[in-house]
Amino acid sequence: MKAFGARKAPVPAIMAEAHDCIVTADHGPTVLSLLKQNAVGPEMFSRLGQHLWQLHELGLAHGRPVLRDLCWDDRRVTFLDLEAGATLNATPRDYARDVLVLLHSILVSKNTTREDGLTFMQTYFTLADDEVFAATLERVKKLWWLELLLYPVMLRHRQRGKKRSEFIAIQTMREAVVQYAEAVTPTQPRLDDETTMPGA
Repeated sequence: MKAFGARKAPVPAIMAEAHDCIVTADHGPTVLSLLKQNAVGPEMFSRLGQHLWQLHELGLAHGRPVLRDLCWDDRRVTFLDLEAGATLNATPRDYARDVLVLLHSILVSKNTTREDGLTFMQTYFTLADDEVFAATLERVKKLWWLELLLYPVMLRHRQRGKKRSEFIAIQTMREAVVQYAEAVTPTQPRLDDETTMPGA
């Protein structure tokens, strides 16, 4: 956290620390808690794209930027929990992982839609280098095996009327990335038919 802070990254300010704990400043409620209260609008997802890009512009990758680890204080997003794969010298592949983790977190959360995920991507990729977009598309295509493996679980969830789960969100995430790619690059090839799950 200190290394991120030294680069002026939006991470919690450390107010006090001891051998086995630290005390940080209050940076507002988490985005996840605000979503559960229906306290944010569509503009929040554009802000998430902007603030994630700003973090990446510092050469940093969070590693696991899920909504429960992002705080909003009406001014900026603060990134919490830098223990899961945080990177100081990040590559486009690291940035792509951040994008997909946050997109998945958006799509699995209550009170969100696929359009919210597309808004997040549109803002982020409008600002980011093309290399990051290419790395994101490459990574999401390679997840076909995971979607195939989890398809029986997703089918069972849908049969039980469950519209959201971490498993279903993997398929939704892949579809959303390809939908975005086709919108901005009309010649972008679709995922191979053999890697697209039935009922998609």
